[in-house]
Amino acid sequence: MSYNVAAAEQHRATLQLCTPFSEAELKASYFKLIRQWHPDHHVRQPHLHAEATEKAKLINGAYEFLSELLERNGGVYHSPTTAV
Repeated sequence: MSYNVAAAEQHRATLQLCTPFSEAELKASYFKLIRQWHPDHHVRQPHLHAEATEKAKLINGAYEFLSELLERNGGVYHSPTTAV
């Protein structure tokens, strides 16, 4: 495999995805989570704003990593621990 399996699994968990998942499922999960944790939604709550900023960074990083992985692997991700 040409990618870090542990990183892929961590990013998959960040976006609350089951395996296997498709590009459509990745996008749906990303948009759901980024709407929930976007820092602009928590401007008036400083303690939540800081947490939301960090979570949004994690969500964006996970989406970027997994999008590139899907692109390289033909559009569907199968965890190495699941039977294909």
